Amino acid sequence: MNRAIFLDRDGTISTKEGIHEHPEYVELFPFTIDVIKKINQSPFLVIIATNQAGIGRGYFPVEKLIESFKKVQNELIAKDTYINGFYYCPHREDATIDKYKIKCACRKPGSGMLLKAAQDFDIDLENSYMIGDTMADIGAGLNAGLKTGLVLTGDTVMQKDEVETFHPDFIFPNIEQAVDTILSLENFSGLKKEIKKDLFFIREC
Repeated sequence: MNRAIFLDRDGTISTKEGIHEHPEYVELFPFTIDVIKKINQSPFLVIIATNQAGIGRGYFPVEKLIESFKKVQNELIAKDTYINGFYYCPHREDATIDKYKIKCACRKPGSGMLLKAAQDFDIDLENSYMIGDTMADIGAGLNAGLKTGLVLTGDTVMQKDEVETFHPDFIFPNIEQAVDTILSLENFSGLKKEIKKDLFFIREC
């Protein structure tokens, strides 16, 4: 079985500026590419799991979100790195577009996206990690049986009174320190594996 480090997108690997109206404007944090390359060079897969209720609310079409995923992947490939899979949930009970107006088990803190990725990639969830900037990310990881890391970027400061809603295994300033710590604890910092630039997987829940 494989192991994975699951990452939230907005506020974890990228800023949240402009994403709700123009997701193609996604801007990676300065350290994101190097962090993802470190994961690529370890035995872990790297998978994005992101709530995208803006689709269901009519803020932008799904095509714009796909465009943003492709933009990120192209930036990574240009630096000899990659993401194994992008999973997104467009659903929300208060969505304005009827087909997305449902209570979905994939919407974090639901674990559906992580469970689907586990099936697609044969992932050992118990020995994998979920890293994100919100309690929803932590809840999804815990509900799927993963180890979890909360990063103090994105919306974390806004949720300071909710940090105890779920109990993350670790709290880090950002994903750079999160991944460095995880790889060090797992004794994987010195291992290498081949970079496969052609991997690109997008799935809606």
